[in-house]
Amino acid sequence: MKLKRIATNLSSLDLGTNKIYYSYETPVAILVDGHLTVSENIWSTTTGAHLTKIDSGSKAARAARVPFADFTAELAKLGA
Repeated sequence: MKLKRIATNLSSLDLGTNKIYYSYETPVAILVDGHLTVSENIWSTTTGAHLTKIDSGSKAARAARVPFADFTAELAKLGA
């Protein structure tokens, strides 16, 4: 496992083929076997900017973001 700083208060934890993205200390996105799952922004504008940095922030990317409850269920599958 390796923690990588992407930007101020945005980092990713490399788990081999999987990755968890953190805004501050909160997991907000996961990459599992090449599939990116990003939570809807329920936090601040800064976290919103982090989500945009992760998924490009395009209209399609924003539409693909999932409710936080669904995101945490996917995160739990990683054992995190």
